[in-house]
Amino acid sequence: MATSKKRKKKKIRIFYPIYFLLMIAAVGAVFVVCDMIRENLKAYEASLPKYVAEDVAEMFLSKDFERVYAYQDPAEFAGEDAKTYAEYMTRFTENGELTWGESYSTNEDEMVYAVRLDGKRLFEFTLTRSGPETAENQWKLTDVTTLGVSTATHIVKAPSDSTVYVRGSALGADSIIEDNIAVEDEAFLLNEDAKSPTMCVYEFETCFGEPEVRVVDKNGVENKLTVLADGSFEAAFNSEDALKEKAEERVIKITKAFANFTSEDLDKYKMLRLARKGTSGYDKIERFDNEWFGRHDGYDFENMVTDNYMSFSEDTFACDIYFDYIIKYEDTDDLRYETHYRFYMVERDDEWYLYDFKMVS
Repeated sequence: MATSKKRKKKKIRIFYPIYFLLMIAAVGAVFVVCDMIRENLKAYEASLPKYVAEDVAEMFLSKDFERVYAYQDPAEFAGEDAKTYAEYMTRFTENGELTWGESYSTNEDEMVYAVRLDGKRLFEFTLTRSGPETAENQWKLTDVTTLGVSTATHIVKAPSDSTVYVRGSALGADSIIEDNIAVEDEAFLLNEDAKSPTMCVYEFETCFGEPEVRVVDKNGVENKLTVLADGSFEAAFNSEDALKEKAEERVIKITKAFANFTSEDLDKYKMLRLARKGTSGYDKIERFDNEWFGRHDGYDFENMVTDNYMSFSEDTFACDIYFDYIIKYEDTDDLRYETHYRFYMVERDDEWYLYDFKMVS
């Protein structure tokens, strides 16, 4: 009897391990079958354009515009980068509703879909299938088009030694359409070695919004930028600070003397001592009609500013002078003349002299 009981216990011990092994194998088989079903389901879905189109459409609906950009040729957008494209499209679609649907198909192996913003087409995308129609065949995204994109041409005129930046990127020499444009007439250049600073004209295209344009001179200082009436940009030369520091006191002295000369408050010959003999400026002073102010009881200067110092050579330069010249009367109101001259100066014996000038309107 004792022997029989021992054999029964051994059979019970063997049964449970076998049972658990069979259960593990069954569960593993279920997972394998499910995985096979999933793979077959994915292959089936991939054989139907509907499911692929839904995945593609999601990148539009979720406004993943950098990904949308990646499926297109940057040349279509004047070379503007993915970030600029994405920022513009995000703003453009901000308050609208994006929807999508099948558009048309001229080929049974090609499906075209439209993505609309508030009912108007904004994008199209194309799915293509190659080979015979089988469950293994995959529909793939082969083309994305942004509709209604047009390029705008922009012009920037800037000093030749400055760098033009558009949205943070420097324009190269290939963007220059005109160069060596002198900013000063040769009539105002006294010495043979004097050369006028020059400007260049740049042209570039954009697609998305107004461009951010900056112009920076060789010293890293931004040039003042003006948008002209025709929409083009023009950058001014930066005044040469070292030259201003060196010559401004003399410029102001000559400016005040010349203003006094024009109102008969300074003798012509004293004025001529401040001009270089044999120059255009000297001749202009000799012939100048300074009797038009009439009789007055005094004068004054206000808001005197010198700016735009520009060297042509080591010993010649030009600068602008702005000031209010006030003519005083005892029996009537004072007269105020807003004045802007451009003076051309030459250095002789460590002193600056006027060699030409013009009144700027």
